[in-house]
Formats: sequence, structure tokens, C-alpha cells
Amino acid sequence: MKKAPRGKFDIEKMRTLGQEALSAEDHTEALRQIAIADEEFRVNFRWGHTQVNLVKQVADLMGVSYQQYIKQVVFRQAQSDLEQFSKTV
Repeated sequence: MKKAPRGKFDIEKMRTLGQEALSAEDHTEALRQIAIADEEFRVNFRWGHTQVNLVKQVADLMGVSYQQYIKQVVFRQAQSDLEQFSKTV
């Protein structure tokens, strides 16, 4: 049976949650997974190999994963753009 990408629940179990009562352990785990989902957002975009390879090279030099590097760079750039926009308004 395939496992769900996060947590201990498998896909079939997730489909039947509304049909049966959860154990105390499963209920706690479900609440934990809901809290995680409420805090995280996934962003998907398409890039070419050239762009991804460049980002991976730089991330490696910085000692972080390329996903973490992208998050850091985008966040810093957004802060900078917001500061620049605030000065022009």
C-alpha cells in the first residue's frame, strides 16, 4: 500500500477516516498533520535545466540545499523590493 507523503497515514486509511472513529493516537497524529499543513505552503514553478543547475551550484557553495537557497533568496529579494517600493510611494 502506498504511503502518504507526510506522516504515518496511508492513502486507504485517509480515505476511510470519515467512516470510522479514530484511535486516540491517530487523532493526535491527524491534528499534528493539520497543524503542519496550516503552517506550510507549497509553491511550484517550472524552470529549465540551466537555471536549476546554476541554483544548485550556488546552493552547494553556500552549504545549503537548493530548495532552502531558493527560499532564502526569494524572501530576501521580496524584502528588498518591498523596501524600495515603500520609498517610492
